[in-house]
Amino acid sequence: MTEMKTTEKNYHRDNKSFMLYKEWGEYINMLDDRQAGLLFKALFEFVINEKEASLEGMTAMAYAVMRNTIDRDGKKWEEKCRVSAQNGRKGGLAKASNAKQGLANLADKDKEKDKDKEKDKDKDREKEKDNVSVSKSESDKEARYSEVNLSEEEMSDLVRQADRLTVDRYILKIIDWQRKNRKLNSKPYISIKKWIEEDGARPKSPYNENGISTEEYDAFARSIDFDKLSTK
Repeated sequence: MTEMKTTEKNYHRDNKSFMLYKEWGEYINMLDDRQAGLLFKALFEFVINEKEASLEGMTAMAYAVMRNTIDRDGKKWEEKCRVSAQNGRKGGLAKASNAKQGLANLADKDKEKDKDKEKDKDKDREKEKDNVSVSKSESDKEARYSEVNLSEEEMSDLVRQADRLTVDRYILKIIDWQRKNRKLNSKPYISIKKWIEEDGARPKSPYNENGISTEEYDAFARSIDFDKLSTK
């Protein structure tokens, strides 16, 4: 177990890149140059130094959405590295085992000794497999709590009923609930649809004719409690 901990990958420390998604353009376009600069500085601080930013209004909303996606991608990268390292260790152990067994056949006495050694190694490997299995299970659970399973058809239908920013806000709400309660929302489409209906009307567009955010949308963004949307 000690060896595994020292070789585990951490995406903040070890990964040299992270993804930017085209769909984030709609968040960037509603920010002025100063806000966009603060947003990108905050994202790099999180990715490189694992430091959380203190932002406001629409900048905070955009950061919450992007940070959650970057964190989810990073966890998947860590799991991929872990599986690759585990497969490499198994290959090395198998080669060593074959070599020792071949030498053991030269003498009965040495053969018996090597058999005992192999039994001990088998026990160690079984213990390691059990520990890796538990670790993978916990990692899989964390990844599942960070996801909301909506089909493309369901997502499109929800966006038609409200708008993309409103749907994203409800998705973050479900993720926050799943992580706090260690449970999965099995029917996220029904939950979000109900919340949209309870809002009573389609939210007004966050853009005016020049593509600049309206004062009403600024007030809407400031009203969200981003502490509750934290993905830590």
